[in-house]
Amino acid sequence: MKALILIIFITYLSLNCCAQLGCPVGYENGPNTIINSNFDQGIIGFYTDYKKNKSKEWFEGSIYVTDNPGSVHNNYKLCLDTAFKGLNQLLIVDGSQDRSKIVWQQKVLVQPSTEYYFSIFFATLLKTNPAQLEISINDKRLSKPFDYHYQHCKGSLFFCFWNSGQVTEADLKIRAVTTDVMGNDFVLDNIQFFSCNKKVEISPVIEKKKSDSIVYHFNISNTKSQLIKNVKALIKSAEDTFQIKSYVDSSGQFNIKLKNRPYYLSLQAQDYFKLIDTLYYSDNDTVIAKNYHLVALDSGMVFTIKNLVFDRSSSGLSEDVKRELGSLIEMLNDNPTISLEINGHTDNQGDAVKNYELSLERVTNVKNYLTENGIEKKRLNGIGFGGTKPLIGYGTDEERKANRRVEFVIVKKK
Repeated sequence: MKALILIIFITYLSLNCCAQLGCPVGYENGPNTIINSNFDQGIIGFYTDYKKNKSKEWFEGSIYVTDNPGSVHNNYKLCLDTAFKGLNQLLIVDGSQDRSKIVWQQKVLVQPSTEYYFSIFFATLLKTNPAQLEISINDKRLSKPFDYHYQHCKGSLFFCFWNSGQVTEADLKIRAVTTDVMGNDFVLDNIQFFSCNKKVEISPVIEKKKSDSIVYHFNISNTKSQLIKNVKALIKSAEDTFQIKSYVDSSGQFNIKLKNRPYYLSLQAQDYFKLIDTLYYSDNDTVIAKNYHLVALDSGMVFTIKNLVFDRSSSGLSEDVKRELGSLIEMLNDNPTISLEINGHTDNQGDAVKNYELSLERVTNVKNYLTENGIEKKRLNGIGFGGTKPLIGYGTDEERKANRRVEFVIVKKK
């Protein structure tokens, strides 16, 4: 699973965790600083309170590395084709009843005042008692991390952004907090922690260009590095009004020759989030390879829309929010098999009953706007939670503002 450039639906907060990959637009991924991030070297490079299992015996509070989870526990065989196919070594965890025990810990050096991206691949074993994790950085727990909308037999990549502030070291810890003997079992893989570095834009001075045009080779795949067919590519010049439309061929690849100037690129495929990027001109290259990874619209995936937050005690939709909802309408029109659960939330200030009613009003207003713009009512369900499910706590005005939100859960027809 590689990192992509940008998903159009983003909640960009320092402690917000949901499904997304890589740094936001305008930033480049730094190198992954995690040692043995894919466990290809076995049980080395990290600290653990769990017992290192070398005999495949399944016992509480133990870990084991294998590329075949079904050989360790029969229940994993049910998930092999969906969650683990194509992956290499995985860390298999038999959860402990002691929730204070550390499953995985690693300390990495960081640059002060820098944004970092942290993610893991996580899949839990039993539907009846799914494992839940507690993730912390420098002993500060990330709110609502990886127990978010459980999916049986489906591995998920979860992420958060973290700002280093004044510190120069990040102490990353993973604990299992499900203490029941049966079911607190899971796998981990592909742990990533890297900086998001601002792209340096090259000034478009004509006399410095060494070529008038660039040939781009595009490779479009999903997060499992499987090429995607029938991708619609739209390329628009930042200086001209014309648009270039192209469709990726059956191999998931296409080539195009463009003038040596900036362009806006969007990639769209059935059952995937749209991806947007900027193609910058080059002083030196005449041929550039671009690899993009689209994120699937899987059932159960939770996402929010940037800027879809509310003033206190308000349920009205601003013009900015309506513009953001336009992207959601476009996604629903392009994917008719997808429905949405719309969840409304408030902060915890004031009367709890009124907060519940306010969260319902926010859901209703979003649903009404979507139906007014052509989305069928039967594709939209909603519920209000009031202030009972905070995203990142209620300590500051910024945190309370972030909790006044609407979340969307994808539901796909079977």
